[in-house]
Amino acid sequence: MAAVERAVATIPPDPPSPELARALAAHGQLLMLLDHQAEALARGQEAVAVARQVGARAVEGHALTTLGTCLGTLGQLEEGIADLEQGRRIARELVDVDDLGRVHACLATVLDQAGRSADAVEVFLAGADMVRQVGALGRYGPNLLPDAANSLLSLGRREEAERLLDEVFDLDLRSPGLRVRPLTVRGTLRLRTGDLAGARADLRRVLDEVPAQLDPQNATPVLAGLAEAALWDGHPADGRAAVADGLEVLATTDGPYWVGELCRVGLAVAAALAERARDRHAEGEEQAARELADRLVERVRAALATPGLVPTPVVEANRLTAEAEWARAAGPSDPERWAASAQAWEALGYPWHAGYAHWRQAEALLAQGAPRPDAAAALARARTLAGGLGARLLAGEIDALARRARIELDQPDGGGPDGQAREATTAPDELGLTPREREVLALVADGRTNRQIAEALFISDKTASVHVSNILAKLGVANRGEAAAVAHRLRLTG
Repeated sequence: MAAVERAVATIPPDPPSPELARALAAHGQLLMLLDHQAEALARGQEAVAVARQVGARAVEGHALTTLGTCLGTLGQLEEGIADLEQGRRIARELVDVDDLGRVHACLATVLDQAGRSADAVEVFLAGADMVRQVGALGRYGPNLLPDAANSLLSLGRREEAERLLDEVFDLDLRSPGLRVRPLTVRGTLRLRTGDLAGARADLRRVLDEVPAQLDPQNATPVLAGLAEAALWDGHPADGRAAVADGLEVLATTDGPYWVGELCRVGLAVAAALAERARDRHAEGEEQAARELADRLVERVRAALATPGLVPTPVVEANRLTAEAEWARAAGPSDPERWAASAQAWEALGYPWHAGYAHWRQAEALLAQGAPRPDAAAALARARTLAGGLGARLLAGEIDALARRARIELDQPDGGGPDGQAREATTAPDELGLTPREREVLALVADGRTNRQIAEALFISDKTASVHVSNILAKLGVANRGEAAAVAHRLRLTG
């Protein structure tokens, strides 16, 4: 907040003057970058009014860009886009390269955060072409090109995103500030495709190089990405720490987009912690995880109560996912909430998010004993979406759930009709174990109790006990410890 206070101190008193207009515009831009959208909106309106009164045309265009961005962020899209377009016209009229680069980035960002990512890509690339023509790609390309790649990634157009990132890393990125967006987006791409080490390296490099320069729109995707990487790597406690850092960055934010992005990931972390605690009957840890989930979902709800806010489709999809993760943390996971989340992401054309929601939907359906065809259909859709993205970790989780539930998923190069899932057939292996018994043995080797095995495989406790007894007999061992030793020795658990 010190930066805001310093900016306010520089605002000259009335009467209206070009200096007053410039100071108001600069203050509005700073508030916007700090994601204080309501305050920035009011200051932008003041700046536009004063600039018009004193004939400061360049300041008017700059302030219109801030004003339009704030309106768009608050979901007032038509008015926001109109102001941004007017700001773009003024920048073109004055041949102001700085404002042309800025207004293209802001307009495209508004479109992307509203779920119009294909339109955003066009605007980002139009801005890149414009600055390339005047020899300024090295200055503006490190933001415009990776942001276009990020929009492409949301749409599942991974190869196009990779090509744009290759182009931006060919630029001169000597300044750490110019590396923020390229590293963040490349880290996100690596995260989505399962390269956790590469993702962490990129995202941590951003924090190491420019921590003091990161505003909410730059810090949030980095911290949310690190939290998600920790979650996929099986370390949700590390994810909780990254989310806590993100919440500190967003402590005074009223913009709903970044709050939703961070809290959606944070709630997934809380749900993972709660499920682990329930498996271990650690009531205190479970309660702490549920309290974290409660705080995060309340933060999302509070952001949606911002005066003048009209939730965009992306904000609403994040809310639906956050609510579904919150229910998963409290237990049991709610398949209807996950179905609503999946539908919202599919409507936006965001395949990774939709695939994740369908996976959780299938998991919840199986846990509540719903008709198997319903779960199979959700799993099949999740696998199709994940497979098309090269999302290795997500696809692996979907496949593992299908194996535990004895549902066979047709792979993209498989021979099943219309990508439908079907129940798997069983075949004995060289030890005489059925595929189901191999799954049970893997869980025995992991130290699971019969009840935990039953929950993991969606079977009854009695059936799990029968499987364990059969395994001990077939392996010729006396107890679970010996069975686990056999499994590890023969690498039957990998």
